[in-house]
Amino acid sequence: EGALSIMTIDAVNGYLQAPYTTTVAIKPPKEHPHHELGLVWKINKAIYGLPQSGRVFQDFVSGKLTSIGWTRIPTTRALWRSKHGILCTYVDDFLIIGTNTPAKDIALEINKVLDTHSDEGNAHKFLGNFFLNSSSGIIQTQQPYALSLEEEREGAPPDMPLPTTYHNHAHKEDRKPITQEQTK
Repeated sequence: EGALSIMTIDAVNGYLQAPYTTTVAIKPPKEHPHHELGLVWKINKAIYGLPQSGRVFQDFVSGKLTSIGWTRIPTTRALWRSKHGILCTYVDDFLIIGTNTPAKDIALEINKVLDTHSDEGNAHKFLGNFFLNSSSGIIQTQQPYALSLEEEREGAPPDMPLPTTYHNHAHKEDRKPITQEQTK
C-alpha cells in the first residue's frame, strides 16, 4: 500500500458537460432580440442557476465515476471509494485522497472522464476544512476557520456574541455578554 496523498480540484465549467435528458426551455434575456420575438431557448446541457442543474450534474458525475470503477459509499451521495483511493464530492469540487495511486493521477483521470479541466487551488482546503499530510496519515483541521471567527470578534471575550452582521460593521453596544439563561 502506497503513501497517502491528497489534493482538491474544481471541475471548471463542469455543469456544461452534463446533458439534460428532459426538455428544458428558458426565455432569453430581455437584451437579446429573441426575447421580443417571444422565442424560447432549448437547453441541452446543465447550466449554473437553473434549479435542476445540480441534480443533472450530480447524476452525470455519478455515472462517469461508476464507469471508471468508483463505488458510492451507501450512506451518502458525496463519498466514493475505489482501489485508487477515496473521493469526496461537493457540486463541482472534489477532495481526492490517494491511497494506492497519487491523488494527482486520480485527478487527471477524473478530468478526462468528465471531459473538463480543473483548477488546482489550495491542494489542502475543501469546504472550509484544511487537510495536512503527516508521517502518520492525513490530519483534518478547522483551525484557520476558528481563527477567522476570533478575528471577527474584534477582541470580544468568548462569552460575547458574534456580530450580527456578516461584515464587521456591528455596533459595539450591540454586544452584550451571554447570560446563563441564554446557554440553556
